[in-house]
Amino acid sequence: MSFLRLTILTLLSLLSLEIYAQRYEIGANGAATGYMGDINTSNPFYFKNYGGGLFVKYNLDPTWGLKLSANHLLISGNDQDFENDHQQIRNLKFRNQITEVALGLDFNFWTYFDSRHKSKLTPYVSVGVAAIKHDPYIYYDQNKVLLRPLKLEYDEQSNAQVYPNWNIAIPLAVGIKYKLNSAWAIGIEANYRVAFTDYLDNVNRDYATSLPTDISFPNITVGGANPRPFDTNDWRYLADPSENLNANGGTARGDGKSKDGYMTAGITLTYTIFDRNCYCWIKR
Repeated sequence: MSFLRLTILTLLSLLSLEIYAQRYEIGANGAATGYMGDINTSNPFYFKNYGGGLFVKYNLDPTWGLKLSANHLLISGNDQDFENDHQQIRNLKFRNQITEVALGLDFNFWTYFDSRHKSKLTPYVSVGVAAIKHDPYIYYDQNKVLLRPLKLEYDEQSNAQVYPNWNIAIPLAVGIKYKLNSAWAIGIEANYRVAFTDYLDNVNRDYATSLPTDISFPNITVGGANPRPFDTNDWRYLADPSENLNANGGTARGDGKSKDGYMTAGITLTYTIFDRNCYCWIKR
């Protein structure tokens, strides 16, 4: 069973808990997704993909709450989306699928669930920590090729770069939610995650100076009408799509920054479970 499925089952299992004098919220979200890093260095509205997930929230009081969420998010970037001459020549691109499990602390600016203050609307902010799993790839001649195992970059000592596909991220969110009735609510939320990796896009250090000796090429055929196995020339192209690796070897491939980020902007749908003994119970 995959890590994401296990997390979703854990979230759903919380729904079977008997609730004593507390309140839980369960919900789902769908969002446009974007990324910032070595390919997109400056555009915070670079939304190209989509994603979604589930969450369970435990309300400490009408203002504060703890939220556990699981999301699956697609991100991508392409140098050809930007008019910068350097990027047009560099011609890098990537895709990535991020599996994210996050624990966040939410703060409602208005006492949204307190029966003494029957506000149907509140802005809120959230901060937390997330574990993420990712593995950047591209479609090369209609084949999905994982980039991390190919070790396409070197450090300044000409050592092939290896990085983990598990990392930590810090989510920072702002949103507004509106109660449709005592049980259901809808909202909008924008969330930016600072990732403790610069490899969401597989771009960080320098162009390779040679072919690593300890890699295995993907078991695919390329060449269209004249199929052949993936070979050294294909590796060289992925390392430097400008096809000038001899000259670029050892020079900067990325922007020199240490962290990538990814963002979402979308809607949430929430169902609230009440208990009659809870501080927040509202008569339906």
